[in-house]
Amino acid sequence: MSSVIGGIYFLVRVIFFLIVLVLMLRLLFPVFKVDRQNPFVQAILSITKGFVAAAQGVFPVINHVDMGTLVVILVLTMLKIFLLQVFSFSGVDLVWLPISAVFDAARVVLDIFFFSIIVMVIYSFFPSPQLGQLAAVANRFAQPILTPIQKIMPNTGAFDFSPIVAMIGIKLVDIVFLSPFVY
Repeated sequence: MSSVIGGIYFLVRVIFFLIVLVLMLRLLFPVFKVDRQNPFVQAILSITKGFVAAAQGVFPVINHVDMGTLVVILVLTMLKIFLLQVFSFSGVDLVWLPISAVFDAARVVLDIFFFSIIVMVIYSFFPSPQLGQLAAVANRFAQPILTPIQKIMPNTGAFDFSPIVAMIGIKLVDIVFLSPFVY
């Protein structure tokens, strides 16, 4: 792969990852009952409004899951995979494309959980008003993962090892169950 193609490949991955990331946050906010008045949430909703406006009128919301946003995420993920296959000259596999897109989108969810835990850890050591709004959102994503681990793990006093265990578990799920199916 030439350096120009490598650069294009990198840009496609990064741009699509960032777009799908903010769309996935939008999708997960109602599921995790994140406060819509939070400035961070309002910014994400504002940024993503144009991406999902048309699809929201066509697809319903089922159990707090906006199907229109989910369809947009999957279509964008399939487009990313298609472009990566074209730029890598490996051939385009249209049959595997939707399956790979689902696994790729699941990886973004795991990334959200992983980075939410990192934000929570940083905020616990360095609480600040600037991080407060972001930490409140991260807490909504991290606590459903951390709480069961904290119940199982022995109390170690001042230091909580559950974020380390959770992050290892998240990466293990990614490597074992998702990576084999992602382009």
